[in-house]
Amino acid sequence: MKEAETGADGDFSEAWQGPAIVGLTHYFADPDVERRFMSAMVPSNRRRLMMLALVSAFLTTSSLLATVLHLVQDEAAQGGLAPRFVQLLLCFVGAGLVLRVRSPRMIEVLAFVFALVFVAMRCVMISRLPADASPALMVGGLAFLYFGLPLRLAVLGPMMAASSGAMLAAWFTREPTPSSMLSVVEWVWVVNLMGLVAVRTMRIMLRRQWSQSQALRHMATHDGLTGLVNRQYYDQVLTREWARCQNAGLPVSLVLVDVDHFKLLNDCIGHAAGDSCLRDLAIILENTVQRPEDLVARTGGEEFAILLPGMDDDGARIAANRIALAVANAGIAHPASPIGPYVSVSLGVATALPGSGFAAWELTAMADRMVYRAKQEGRNCVRQQVLGEPVPPPIRRRLEERRKEDSTSY
Repeated sequence: MKEAETGADGDFSEAWQGPAIVGLTHYFADPDVERRFMSAMVPSNRRRLMMLALVSAFLTTSSLLATVLHLVQDEAAQGGLAPRFVQLLLCFVGAGLVLRVRSPRMIEVLAFVFALVFVAMRCVMISRLPADASPALMVGGLAFLYFGLPLRLAVLGPMMAASSGAMLAAWFTREPTPSSMLSVVEWVWVVNLMGLVAVRTMRIMLRRQWSQSQALRHMATHDGLTGLVNRQYYDQVLTREWARCQNAGLPVSLVLVDVDHFKLLNDCIGHAAGDSCLRDLAIILENTVQRPEDLVARTGGEEFAILLPGMDDDGARIAANRIALAVANAGIAHPASPIGPYVSVSLGVATALPGSGFAAWELTAMADRMVYRAKQEGRNCVRQQVLGEPVPPPIRRRLEERRKEDSTSY
């Protein structure tokens, strides 16, 4: 479960430098960040489109009822029933599509279609507006822009120009007056120019707010020194993965890593060297733990936790031995260590099958006891314990087959 919020060079700040402008379209400089932003905006864009569908349905229903009432006096109005029914059907079909859509691109397509329907309905309604109807026109045009937020400005701009031409043509089919001509000019200026500027500004604000929220979320869930997730986030993931593995009938393993004689390292060569050691260890752990669902966290001063959901005790033991070997091969200097000239770690491994009468916190407690036992027995070693009953043979065979098939797993 490795986080994908940092930049290519591992520096979080570089990934959130802010939006970049290319042409008329405003988006993040990093395409991956832009895709995550658009995915995060899908719920709000769906709400906008649902509002448009409901407003269109309400207006169409009102027009349909007016047409039905007009039939009592004029049978020639019967020809207006079919278009109203078609419009109402399109509104409900559109609302159903909005409820099902999950893709940002499909949201944009639906916004484009809904915008066209909205323009067509505005053109039909213009002929019934009073002579000086600039407020109604401006409200309708600004609503068009608001619901067109999912569209790229390079698409929304030409659409606004085309819709303005269509509305103006529908407007001048009446008998234009100087007052109405002034209203039309005012509407074109306010909606097409100021409205597009407002939409662009809103897009900038949305992206900045989202990037700030992501930065705050990263600060709240990650350790500032190593860049790993912190204890709070680790506890949340442990609870979630414990429940998931319980439903799937899979074991959960945990490896706790404690740096041997870390206080002596700080006292001998300084806290700056100790911080550098922790950063190096974080990189080693992340490079050693390769499965996407695994999580590496810093849970204390010199303590790290590696959560291995869906891993049995055999796989966890292999993973722990790999970690110990990787730390030893790194050759991080430790002049004050009584064990040797390099940094070493003590590892405690615990495995449990959720649903066998144990809670998630007991897995952490067992792994912690194994770390204490490793320290008592000379440090620089791995100690392991299975919590409760061993993993059943059918599950063990299935996990072993998965390890053989997946070349990136343990």
